[in-house]
Amino acid sequence: MKKHKLIPAIILALILSLTCIVPAFAESAFADGILTDPGDIGITKVLKMPIGTTTPDVTFTFSIQKKMDPDKLTSGDTFDAMPDLGPMTITFGADDTGNTPAGSDVKTVKKQSAAILSDSNNWPCPGEFVYTITELSTGSYAYECGEVNPYEEMYYSYAEYTLRVYVDTELNVVSITCERAKDDAGEDAEGKVDPTLGDGETNFSEMTFANTYIKTNDPDFGDDPPEDGEVFVGTPTLSVSNTTDGTYGDKNFAFQYDVTINANSLVDDGRHYTAYKLDKDGKVVGSAIDFTDRVTVTVYLKDGESLAFIDTPVGTSYTASDVEPTNYDPKYKLNGGSDVPGETSVTLTTPDTYILDTPTANKADFTNSRDGITTTGLNLKDLPFIGLIAFAAIGIAAVVISKSRKSKHSAAAC
Repeated sequence: MKKHKLIPAIILALILSLTCIVPAFAESAFADGILTDPGDIGITKVLKMPIGTTTPDVTFTFSIQKKMDPDKLTSGDTFDAMPDLGPMTITFGADDTGNTPAGSDVKTVKKQSAAILSDSNNWPCPGEFVYTITELSTGSYAYECGEVNPYEEMYYSYAEYTLRVYVDTELNVVSITCERAKDDAGEDAEGKVDPTLGDGETNFSEMTFANTYIKTNDPDFGDDPPEDGEVFVGTPTLSVSNTTDGTYGDKNFAFQYDVTINANSLVDDGRHYTAYKLDKDGKVVGSAIDFTDRVTVTVYLKDGESLAFIDTPVGTSYTASDVEPTNYDPKYKLNGGSDVPGETSVTLTTPDTYILDTPTANKADFTNSRDGITTTGLNLKDLPFIGLIAFAAIGIAAVVISKSRKSKHSAAAC
């Protein structure tokens, strides 16, 4: 009876041992660049874009081409009989929110394809079958130049992979290798990767193709840039404005603003941006103003005037400073939000602010208010008041001196 009682315990111990061993076998399926226990394999598309950008509605297509290997397959009939594995597609949309790590200005969205291999693949014979996998740079987005969508840029991947499928005598796939031949820039690369499809959340196939998408809100000003004296028709991609307020606010005084545009890390260094100065009636004043990445430009704005940018992409950041508004109380509001007050006569600067993926929200509106006369310090705008005070002081001094002299003469006569 005791022996019978031991049997269930032994069986239980074996089961527990096997549960510990099975994961170890699964993890060791990819070793030395060879996938010896191939499950579902596929492609991972990595789509990068500046922070705040809405993921575009786009489908990426991947070519899987048969490759003749003279050393392995000498029969043309065998080559023709290789199963067609592609093309494969991966679709993105606005609901793919992706991930933006803290402190990063880049949003990343990852998605996987369906399985490349299936039970329906008919392998013509045992052996090694070779395929080349690349991405097709066609579709609704032009490559680099933005010819299809002038305010949207899609930079496709030039990566290339060589997939080798090994089939046994029973025509079953027993192992796979996936080797990187070119990187995303099209440069020669090497190294084997594990193409096993992951859960799509934290684990992904290592056969990756990385694309970059950059969007600029359409300023919608027409076919030709605005000219001096013309009303600016459209919506700026960024606007910095000045309002002069208060009982003693001088509407004709031009306040100094220092503006800096900071390109997103996905955008090439040295990129130029174009802005126009607009008067209170929305008319262009002078010629276009050129801004270079991370170079501060000074402009002067009177009451109702603004600086209108036409080509700052979503995810670009900027700062704007109201420089030493002497005897004025400065404040600003970003994108129509709450007022942020500053100190009298002290430079007030916005925080480093990202341009949002919406055409109407990107605004830094400054107001300089003056409701009283400052009696300390000297300001050219106060000269009329200072002159009156000085004139009155001189008059009082003259009366005092005159009376003093009369008193002396009276004393001398006595």
